[in-house]
Amino acid sequence: MIKFKHSTSIFTLLLSLYLFITSCNIINADETIPSYIYIQPFTFTTDLETQGFASSKITDGWVYLNDNPIGVFELPAQIPILASGDNEISILPGIKENGISGTAINYQFYQSYLVSINLEEKNIDTIYPTTNYIDDIDFELLDRFELGNPFLATSESDAAVTTTLDANVFEGLRSGAVYMEQPDYFFRCVTDDAFYFSPGKTVYLELDYKCDINFEIHLRANKIGFPLITSYVLTITKKDDWNKIYVNLTPQIQFLDGDSYNLEIHAFLPSDQNNASLYFDNIKIIEQN
Repeated sequence: MIKFKHSTSIFTLLLSLYLFITSCNIINADETIPSYIYIQPFTFTTDLETQGFASSKITDGWVYLNDNPIGVFELPAQIPILASGDNEISILPGIKENGISGTAINYQFYQSYLVSINLEEKNIDTIYPTTNYIDDIDFELLDRFELGNPFLATSESDAAVTTTLDANVFEGLRSGAVYMEQPDYFFRCVTDDAFYFSPGKTVYLELDYKCDINFEIHLRANKIGFPLITSYVLTITKKDDWNKIYVNLTPQIQFLDGDSYNLEIHAFLPSDQNNASLYFDNIKIIEQN
């Protein structure tokens, strides 16, 4: 009996060892060696006269392999791909909607980038994606402040002005400017022209700015037979250097249900601050066609 138990233990040990080695060999045999792609940041181009200056803030790439999603990556990024041979890589430009880091989206007004590539295991292929605006959009507002100012003065404050000082011009020869000084603590301006949007369409505001205080975006609805209604959209925080933001106006448009709309900018000078400056340029309101 003792010998039987001992031989059984040895047999069990040998069987377990065999199964372990066999399973390791199976895993190693099936292991796929990846190829790699290194995606550089997007290059963005426009037609200056019809689409404004080519400023963008594309932070991410939404990557697809042969129409199958791989993931969303902050650019630049090196990405392992479990494939080899001829493949199609598509990269969709991604932004932070409303300037919020947790709202990464594929910006539908930018073209996706498509490239055919021969992937090789262990090799790194570098991709230089480019993009531009899609054709199926309308620019309801497109102003670079070169020929004037799209904003009107209001009863609460003076109008925005233009500056030609190089240090405060984003592109071209002029940028919009707002100068605030105590005791005038409140600024409000409104676009001279009203905008007419089609029901159910997506609408974005694009804006380049720098400022030493926060300011607010508001949307004013004009509806026949009703008083004017102004709806708060977003607070944009101060930036010492020029920054780009994409503001989704669609929810406010659907909520207000106006016949037409005007864009407003509001700013409040903090009580502990004697003056402040805000600068704007390359302002666009874009509607899905």
